[in-house]
Amino acid sequence: MARNDVKVSVAVSDRILLHLWEQDHQADHYLVTHEMTRPGIAEICGLHPPNVSRTMRELMSNGWVTRLQRG
Repeated sequence: MARNDVKVSVAVSDRILLHLWEQDHQADHYLVTHEMTRPGIAEICGLHPPNVSRTMRELMSNGWVTRLQRG
């Protein structure tokens, strides 16, 4: 019998990396959708916005993620 109550724990950095990978089509866009903002990432990944900011700093310092800011 299959169990439906099994939960898998996925690290915060892995959740964010997977989400960003899924949104890669927006990488060079001047304007991006809500899914690429801190609140959007938090909402989709089930995180609090401060955790997104902290994790993004870690990912950028490791060189795994780059941030382009225009304006």
